[in-house]
Amino acid sequence: QAVMTLRDSIKRHLKLPHTYLMEYKPHDASLRDNSSYRNTWLRG
Repeated sequence: QAVMTLRDSIKRHLKLPHTYLMEYKPHDASLRDNSSYRNTWLRG
């Protein structure tokens, strides 16, 4: 429930349409599938 509330708050603040899809992924899950966009220059 907290994730959905945060997602809705972010959408309102950024004035995104209600149809805009946002994905929440726990930090450890994004590390496992390398979906982080940080330090992309390190990956070569």
